[in-house]
Amino acid sequence: MRALYAFFASALASTCSSSKQPNVVYIVTPARVTDDQDQMLGSSFPTVGGATPLPKTKRLLVDEGATFTNAFIHVPICNPSRSTTLTGRYFHNLRTTNTSWAAMHVNMDAVHNRSFGLVFQRAGYATALLGKYVNAMPEGYVPQGWSAYLANGGGDYFGPEFVARNAPGIPDGAYAAPKDAYTVSVVGNASVAFLERHLSKSEPVLLYCAPKAVHEPFNPPPWYADHWDPSWPAKPVRGPAWNATFDARRRHAANVPTQPMITAAAAEVVDGVYRNRWRSLMAVDDLVEALVTTVDARGATDRTYFVFTSDHGFQLGQLNMLMDKRHVYDWDTRVPLVIKGPGVGRGTTVGALVTNVDLAPTLAELCGVGRAFDWDGRSVAGPLKGEADETWRTSVLVEYYFNDANDKCVADCAAPKTAYPGADVWCGDLEEGDACWGPAPNGGCVGACYPTENAGNNFLGLRKIDGGVDLLYAKYENGTQTAANLTFRSPTARELFDTAADPWCTVNTYASADGGARAALDAELDAWFRCAGAACP
Repeated sequence: MRALYAFFASALASTCSSSKQPNVVYIVTPARVTDDQDQMLGSSFPTVGGATPLPKTKRLLVDEGATFTNAFIHVPICNPSRSTTLTGRYFHNLRTTNTSWAAMHVNMDAVHNRSFGLVFQRAGYATALLGKYVNAMPEGYVPQGWSAYLANGGGDYFGPEFVARNAPGIPDGAYAAPKDAYTVSVVGNASVAFLERHLSKSEPVLLYCAPKAVHEPFNPPPWYADHWDPSWPAKPVRGPAWNATFDARRRHAANVPTQPMITAAAAEVVDGVYRNRWRSLMAVDDLVEALVTTVDARGATDRTYFVFTSDHGFQLGQLNMLMDKRHVYDWDTRVPLVIKGPGVGRGTTVGALVTNVDLAPTLAELCGVGRAFDWDGRSVAGPLKGEADETWRTSVLVEYYFNDANDKCVADCAAPKTAYPGADVWCGDLEEGDACWGPAPNGGCVGACYPTENAGNNFLGLRKIDGGVDLLYAKYENGTQTAANLTFRSPTARELFDTAADPWCTVNTYASADGGARAALDAELDAWFRCAGAACP
């Protein structure tokens, strides 16, 4: 099975292209893996004490390119995050009311035909969107801007279904991969074939490659299901926010104060999820190697920008939230961002504060394709290439609106015992069907539940790093964006954390903070919330 669905590399002789415009290979994964304190705070690349499930990615991209040490996601959940990346716009400029669950308060009509893919296509690029596009997929049409398209809203790990148009080797229309095909391999093979097809024509290419891994339910490919490198820790590092007492959480916002304590059964689920996430990332590592190898075989490495990032962070028991994302804290908002390409120093770091909203204008400047839309983001091309910019921002905006409780239940489970790898399994132990969680499509679990969020989890967050200042300020407002646009003029809760001294956000210092400092932070946050286009910092 592995021989059929594992990645293939180009067997053709290396050729040189005459295209003068740089290529872009953009790789985005759902939810980074970050499990130790140093990693969460700095390098934004999944390692624990030097161990990593992505050794090829580290060797080929991190060691050869630039790592952003202060990269954040603007919205810590998938559909809004990907929408803001593709459009270069902040959530408050894309939001609307009364959307579907999948849209998560995003006006998708403002997304589907306004992506940076269209900007590149109009500049003469062969463009491809292959893999997960957005949760709220367009109905009955392929969005503008993509020469090749093989997309879904995430789909299953095994036997995934896509909508296809002009994807190499795949018929147009609704496409169902074989039942035993692994989704990362399907996307990886299509991505390699796209690069081979267009690099051989001396065309500049933009490849947006979006594998499902490592999204819930975190199923690795069968050939890695039992793998565990001796250097890898058996469980995630338990930081100070792990299984925090009720008293320690009583000054936090939203559902954090009421979260249950983490039981032994719940901890077993967390540990199983952690291990399968690392195993799933090994497939992503193979994908990265295949893409780099293909570009190199075509003699295009010196004019290709590779981007590796994620659409949000992830929590594993921090502040007693069992897993998932959706919160303002660094473990949900810090993401890896690595860029390799022409003019980028090898093995360098970039400390500039950036978010995913900056990527569209950055890639446009690097490739000289112009700005067709009124982007809110700011190009980080200068800092990426080591140029000093005294005007660069000292804070970034995090914005989120409550979506659903998304309970993670760990008792009274009815998960199938032998489904994997014939179907997706929502269990940490895939073979025995143990350490399961739900509710899930396969029956899942219905007892001992840990909500991911509640209706108080609407927030604006200001992540500020400026000289000796390193803090997180957030304000919350009860309500639902479904009914009306939230204004945050009457906050129901506020949080302030000294993230230099308290990186795990265990002590909310807002009540004791200086009044003038609080007012200044609030004014800065409100300015972010009002901004649009060139007026954004």
